[in-house]
Amino acid sequence: MLFRSHLKNIINGILDLSRKEAGKLSVVLEPLKIREVIGKSVDLFRVTAANKGLNLEIDVGAECPEFVRLDRTKFVQVIENLLSNAIKFTVFGHVRLAAHVVEHGKKLEIAIEDSGIGVPREDLGRLFEPFYYVKDEQHKKERGAGLGLNIVKEYTVLMGGSVAVESEVGGGTKFTLSFPL
Repeated sequence: MLFRSHLKNIINGILDLSRKEAGKLSVVLEPLKIREVIGKSVDLFRVTAANKGLNLEIDVGAECPEFVRLDRTKFVQVIENLLSNAIKFTVFGHVRLAAHVVEHGKKLEIAIEDSGIGVPREDLGRLFEPFYYVKDEQHKKERGAGLGLNIVKEYTVLMGGSVAVESEVGGGTKFTLSFPL
């Protein structure tokens, strides 16, 4: 079942890349109950994180609005891609999702941070390229198709947001999403 889901995600990713190239990739912005959507996404990964002995933490600030206008399907895929990667490349420690309002109430910032293996500095600039993945023989079996982070960036930008990454080899990785309110 997991293989079928993974294969479906790869095929959908390739189709979305094709739609983007053809100028046909669009979003449907609707009010989302942000705590509920984030909570359900995090809950999907609780067992996987627990099986690896990882602490899966969530922090949605009290200042976050009840509703945020985003494309539900694309937002969920962005969050789930980032959580999946964080858990996949973290051997011990934690994965944390934090959501807060920043810039005097103008933006929702969501950070997904892990204590994982990290990304070499020379690879950071290419992480969002389609079909790119970090060369790491130790985690070779865990590599995907190299589409997840490209999809994260494309969907985030389509919803009017931005994504940034910070990482240190052996010191974890932090992806920060920012969406206008």
